[in-house]
Amino acid sequence: MQDWAVVTGCRGPVGGSLVSRLQGAGFHVLGTDCIQHHDGDPGPVVASGATEFEYLPMDLSSPTAVEAGIKAITSRIPSITVLVNNAAITNPVERRAAERSVAEDFSLAFQVNATAPYLLSIGLMPLLEQSSQPSIVNVASIYGLVGPVPNLYKGTSMGVSPAYAASKGALVQITRYLATVMAPRVRVNAVAPGGIARQQPESFADRYEERTPLGRMGSESDVAGAVRWLAGSDARYVTGQIIAVDGGWTAW
Repeated sequence: MQDWAVVTGCRGPVGGSLVSRLQGAGFHVLGTDCIQHHDGDPGPVVASGATEFEYLPMDLSSPTAVEAGIKAITSRIPSITVLVNNAAITNPVERRAAERSVAEDFSLAFQVNATAPYLLSIGLMPLLEQSSQPSIVNVASIYGLVGPVPNLYKGTSMGVSPAYAASKGALVQITRYLATVMAPRVRVNAVAPGGIARQQPESFADRYEERTPLGRMGSESDVAGAVRWLAGSDARYVTGQIIAVDGGWTAW
């Protein structure tokens, strides 16, 4: 039986790196995102053409949409070896319609960043059970573990959405919950990435790197490497863990 990985949010920088790393490890990948896939669009850059990549447009912004996505995934592939819940809204305020309230921002962030991963995990359990070593890896954040450092953002337009932080904290606890209720059949873990270098203002990057024990910001590849390890047999005795991929940021 083929080993399939399902990666949500596959069109983003982290998602593309996850697809590439998992394909390089021999997984066939079904990637989902809210962006429609047009003819001629090659999808994420992959490490190897030896495995299949399928793209499935999928909306996570409502339980009904998630349910439809689960049915679409089930109709396409017979089993799932690893489910990577990577899709997220990072700053719902930036996407706020004029008539939407702060409370609605929280509702949207929790739906996409916490509720959808839970519903996908439960809904895709029948496909996970078809694999010999199934696992789920959630992509959380260090801001689901610790509070922000306001001084980092001084003099920039950057900041951390409270809805994002709260929803990622919820995903951390969902990971622990699922790890116990899905045991011993399915392993469930999470990675909590720190800041990833993406041409942020130099003042921010300098302050961030000065505070980081390893002296640099992270990369998409750093996150993908940790997910690849958790997805594989080398981590077969690891479940319920939140692994901070942050260069030591949360060690202070």
